[in-house]
Formats: sequence, C-alpha cells, structure tokens
Amino acid sequence: MKYSLFPILLLAFLALGCAHRSSPVFPLPQGAMAASNSEQIPLKFPEVSVPSGNESADRRENPGNGGEEEIAAISDPLESFNRAMFGFNDKLYFWVLKPVAQGYKKVVPEAPRVGVNNFFSNLRFPVRFVSSLLQADFSGAAAELGRFAVNTIW
Repeated sequence: MKYSLFPILLLAFLALGCAHRSSPVFPLPQGAMAASNSEQIPLKFPEVSVPSGNESADRRENPGNGGEEEIAAISDPLESFNRAMFGFNDKLYFWVLKPVAQGYKKVVPEAPRVGVNNFFSNLRFPVRFVSSLLQADFSGAAAELGRFAVNTIW
C-alpha cells in the first residue's frame, strides 16, 4: 500500500495538465479590431446624429473624441473592491508599515536584524528546496540543503 501511493499521486499530478482545453474562439464583430497587448479594444461605430440641447455637456462626456472612435472597456466586476483594497493598502503602507520599518531600522542594531532575516529565510527553506527538486535542479537543491544545514547548526 505504501509503495502504490506514489504512482497514483504521480499519475494524478500528470493528469492535471490533461484537463486543459483552449477557450472557444468567437469571430470579432464587424468594425472591431483585435487587441494585441492592450486591455482596451478600440471600436469604430457609425456616426449617429442625436439632437441635443446641451452641446457643452456632450463635449464634457466625450472630450476630444468627436464621435470618431470609442474605447470599449473590459468589464471588471471586482473593480470597486480592487480600488478599495488598493486605497486601504496604500494608506496602511504609508501611515503604518513604513514608519514602523524606519523606526525598527533606527532602534534595532544590524546584527539582530540580520539574525531575524536569517530566521525567516530558514522558514522558507522547504518551499525553495521542493521547488528546486521539482525543477530537477539538483545542484540548487543541494545548495539549499547545505545552506539550511549550516544555518541551522551554527
């Protein structure tokens, strides 16, 4: 039982790649241009004259566009959440984390800071070691193992 678990796990791991299928390709609507690396797709629409009582309001809504070309925005259902989290993280970093880090650097001498850094680096050893093994980088895995052994013993 102990030895039959490894081949089953190996087959399951390799079969994960078999579940992938390419996304369906839909033809572009007429007048649309395929985007290469941008997030926005420029679309050309036929000009439609709409009588408007307030021309300056139309210019404010579409400045410099002139009705020639519109940019179709890609839908992002989490945009409001992403913006809120960005604002929160920005304020947290600027008002809390950065001053704490600067104070820590001024108060704690360099030798203890290096020791704390080495401690957390040792905690990340298993991830780096397994990553090297999975990439068949055995020399890198051996270097990680040696570094971990030396840092742990001394």
